[in-house]
Amino acid sequence: MKEKKRNYLKEFRYVSSFMIFIAIFGIVFTFLSLGLAFGIEFLINSESQASILGEIVLYGGTAYTYYVGYRIFLKKWNQKINTKLDTKKLNIAKLILNIIVSILIVRFIWIIWENIVTLLNYSPEDTEQNISIIFYVYGIIIAPILEEIVFRGYILKILKKYGTYSSIILSSIIFGLFHGTFTQAIPCIFIGIVFASLTTKYKSLLPSIIVHIITNFMSFITINNEMLLTTIKVIIIVLSIVSIIYLIIINFKNIKEILKEIKLSFLLQFKSLSYILFLLYELTMIVTDALDGILHIIN
Repeated sequence: MKEKKRNYLKEFRYVSSFMIFIAIFGIVFTFLSLGLAFGIEFLINSESQASILGEIVLYGGTAYTYYVGYRIFLKKWNQKINTKLDTKKLNIAKLILNIIVSILIVRFIWIIWENIVTLLNYSPEDTEQNISIIFYVYGIIIAPILEEIVFRGYILKILKKYGTYSSIILSSIIFGLFHGTFTQAIPCIFIGIVFASLTTKYKSLLPSIIVHIITNFMSFITINNEMLLTTIKVIIIVLSIVSIIYLIIINFKNIKEILKEIKLSFLLQFKSLSYILFLLYELTMIVTDALDGILHIIN
């Protein structure tokens, strides 16, 4: 038992160190991209070209940071990422149904959270009106693949030997906190559970990557017809609630096991200094973001 705890702490230190590494280098690349954008704009007097080059540095640098972090912190486990599905035992109809249900639940989480944010009258800083093609490509394709590889491909797999349920919950908490803003951290914890559960069920990243890409794409779609939008939301909410109730019922017998695993995992993770630093950093980012929103409300 002591050896198991020691190994767990060692592995969790690597995981949280990786998160801190990504967060710090993310800030570095943000400043680099902003500096490049302002520098080019000053030299060539073209805001659009400066913005495009700045975004290339930002998103390219972020992707590269994932790679460098993986090489430094996660490659030590030398675990292969499984992106293939076992076609011999695979029920295609059930796979499609699970993907659809997962998409519905992810959208349901966002709908509920958006309504909570609206009720709180929370208003974060306005985002740019003109979103570039680089942002779309990164947000819809590159980011989902990178995040699934890191959070479900490595972190979920690394922690799985300490319990299926605890690995799902812990990797999802890390995934949520890693987003670092009040408007994303909380819903992303629950969304992470959906992705992690799908990966665990099929022992492959492919289903979660598909769901992640589709749901990110859906978040960029704007529907101007209010009645159509409301109808879609109602359908998603009803189907999601039915699916969630069904999933709770079939997993109800495992509640004691789930709670036991999670309790042990939480006690151990807070013995990891690097995890505590990661937690403090991300909570600071989330609180700062929340305060910005509150200031918008007051003003």
